[in-house]
Amino acid sequence: MKYGFVKTAACSPEIKVADCAFNAASCVKSINGAAQAGASVVLLPRLCLTGATCGDLFLSRRVCDAALKALLFVTRETAKSNCVSVLGLPMRLDGEIYDCAAVISRGVVLGIVPRTASEGVFSAGKTASLNLDGKTVLFSPDLVFRYAKMPDLSFNIEIDEKKAVSAPLALVLSAQPETTVSESARRAALTARSADEKRGFVFCSAGPGESTGDGVYAGHKMIIENGVMLAEGKPFGDERIISEPDLDLLSNICKKKNGEEVVFDISVTRTRLTRVIEKDPFAPSGRDLDALCEKALAIQTEGLKKRMLHTRSKKAVIGVSGGLDSTLALIVAARACSPEGVFAVTMPCFGTSERTKSNAEKLCEKLDIPIKKIDISESVKKHFEDIGHPLEVTNVTFENAQARERTQILFDIANDVGGLVVGTGDLSELALGFATYNGDHMSSYAVNASVPKTFMRHIIRHVAK
Repeated sequence: MKYGFVKTAACSPEIKVADCAFNAASCVKSINGAAQAGASVVLLPRLCLTGATCGDLFLSRRVCDAALKALLFVTRETAKSNCVSVLGLPMRLDGEIYDCAAVISRGVVLGIVPRTASEGVFSAGKTASLNLDGKTVLFSPDLVFRYAKMPDLSFNIEIDEKKAVSAPLALVLSAQPETTVSESARRAALTARSADEKRGFVFCSAGPGESTGDGVYAGHKMIIENGVMLAEGKPFGDERIISEPDLDLLSNICKKKNGEEVVFDISVTRTRLTRVIEKDPFAPSGRDLDALCEKALAIQTEGLKKRMLHTRSKKAVIGVSGGLDSTLALIVAARACSPEGVFAVTMPCFGTSERTKSNAEKLCEKLDIPIKKIDISESVKKHFEDIGHPLEVTNVTFENAQARERTQILFDIANDVGGLVVGTGDLSELALGFATYNGDHMSSYAVNASVPKTFMRHIIRHVAK
């Protein structure tokens, strides 16, 4: 659980319709097995203690009573497992029958969440309190469950429906029959919703053992984080999937609409990651990298082109150092303007190597862009004399004075030629505060401001090809 990664499992246990004792034993096996695999959160399907395809058997008091008995059995038999589990069952309350999810942990029923929609024999959920096994348990559609030792780990329950209440992680119990297109439709809908709401979703649908009278159930399972599929079980395949959504990330970006909170407590464990952490998250594997780079360049180019048109700028004035940032900015400027519309300046000073200076000149030559060389060494030396800074002291003042001198020159040239200063600083520098204040962080339009350094290398390599 360190750094917010929480090992989460979705399981589709083998069930028999209306055989609650068999189903309870099967659920115990799934929960304990997932916990032994390190899962701290375990999700089972909708109505898995009875089967979702019981039809009018749900009207039988014996079936509902057996389901409640099965729930208490599962709660007791999983008490030693270090996890919080969610499983579905029908519940009878005040003469009505509800489609519910029970949340259990450490031998205790933490809460019961009824489905809010009325469907078939089931009534729309309401808020009440129950006495289960001598303990008072909340019964409400709007419960949010939070881990005492890790407030970022909070989740809400959905039963084939979209809820008004939300937490960083949503556990979705489902019982949807399979068709030739249902798998891809569910995947697309839930992934889009996860990206839109900036939340994590764990989805688990009914599977083996359900009646095939009206439909076939495939046990589809998904774990999604902010629009990214972390794990997905093959229909009619895997009994269990496991991955580690980043609850630290999700709790920071999720638009929370918290309901009534129920706190649970389990032991903190070390989480071994099974998910893929992309080395280059902004250029992930499996994507058409050339197309991605070309799209990024088109966005940058169109932005600069429109900005110059809007400000009636005659020149794109840019300081070229030979490094990655100014290289990409110059490429963008060359695409947005004619060669005559780009005013490139190289400004060597202390520490400028022949290699970087040569790179800047060669790049402009390849792009047919004239380059003006302004050596700022004497200007910076005079500035150091004015402020009493020894030239041999190479501290932050030594570095920043050069950046600020370059920025002053660029803006003055831009004023002189009716131009616009094109910024070179990238997203990585800006996020880390690495740019010099009133130096290279200043510009009229920063074309690289949304491009991270790691992605920038791919874009330049793409152009070079």
